[in-house]
Amino acid sequence: MGTAGAADHTATTGTLSFAAGETTKTFTVQTTTDALYEGNESFTVNLSAATGGATISATAGSATGTITDDDAVPVFSIANASATEGGQITFTVTRTGDAQAAQTVDFGTAVGTAGAADYTATTGTLSFAAGETTKTFTVQTTTDALYEGNESFTVNLSAATGGATISATAGSATGTITDDDAVPVFSIANASATEGGQITFTVTRTGDAQAAQTVDFGTAVGTAGAADYTATTGTLSFAAGETTKTFTVQTTTDALYEGNESFTVNLSAATGGATISATAGSATGTITDDDAVPVFSIANASATEGGQITFTVTRTGDAQAAQTVDFGTAVGTAGAADYTATTGTLSFAAGETTKTFTVQTTTDALYEGNESFTVNLSAATGAPRSAPPPVRRRAPSPTTTRCRCSASPTPARPKAARSPSR
Repeated sequence: MGTAGAADHTATTGTLSFAAGETTKTFTVQTTTDALYEGNESFTVNLSAATGGATISATAGSATGTITDDDAVPVFSIANASATEGGQITFTVTRTGDAQAAQTVDFGTAVGTAGAADYTATTGTLSFAAGETTKTFTVQTTTDALYEGNESFTVNLSAATGGATISATAGSATGTITDDDAVPVFSIANASATEGGQITFTVTRTGDAQAAQTVDFGTAVGTAGAADYTATTGTLSFAAGETTKTFTVQTTTDALYEGNESFTVNLSAATGGATISATAGSATGTITDDDAVPVFSIANASATEGGQITFTVTRTGDAQAAQTVDFGTAVGTAGAADYTATTGTLSFAAGETTKTFTVQTTTDALYEGNESFTVNLSAATGAPRSAPPPVRRRAPSPTTTRCRCSASPTPARPKAARSPSR
């Protein structure tokens, strides 16, 4: 009979009569159509009872008739699925192509990033009745209090029956276990210390803290240079349950006023699924300068009309750095004709505390009384300028005209009208 049954073709018998000289004869066998995929099937035709002394070939006395199936091959496929940790993942298996026959397919889980403790290993057989195209099964996941990130395992289909096949591209699926624990996040806070002290930084782990995890740290220069602190790197190890760790950076003391300076500490390379805070993954370490602020000041000075007025500028506080300060005259009761307007820059070398400069006054034969102008300091480098000293005035001498010049600002007085020359 062959693999084709009685329903697949019409059983046929008969006698072929060959006349003198004839060498070939044909006959037909009717096959039966259906909507059921069975694969190609076959039956056998046998020759027998040759007459007239003829014989039947020992090697070709029978032939195979093949019925080529024109129905779509049934194909089993499985889709990816997911569930939150502790829930059941439902997988759907689909049969495409001809679904008129009863067929089965096996399934089984295999570990991936999810281990044996993260879900219940599951195997089984799905039975598709005639006409059924989908079946489902579930895999139970395991809940825990430990952040592990999303994990996955695989489900494979195998051993399809009834001529069905397993999809070459979707014969396996991924089951994703969505972690419901809070992601551990490392952050670091700003810190400061006085120059020469240790700056203590605190690193905090928020979110799930049930696992042992580590995070690296390292300093980076800012306004503070390599000479202002000891560059420091390291790894902080957080045991299960620990949420804070500290480390220190040593700052360097000196006798030079530099103002407050800073450097940066960066976190990196968090392990165990932890992340670095997007907003607090780096911190500023501030070194508070304990040296006295350099202050520039200028004293009042005077000279007789026609002479030079010598002004003294003093630097107090830290004087270890090279610094400069600008000066410039401004009219007061003394007008532009009474002195030579003067501007300049005084350069203080390391250790220098005083500098002088002169302003030339103009002589005339007109009695005007004592007059004054102002000298202002500005644009100090590496140090702020002090508040100007108070203005002092001296009454005019009865025999000489003197110019009392103040180094501080004063409102201009209206200038008296000049008397006729005596």
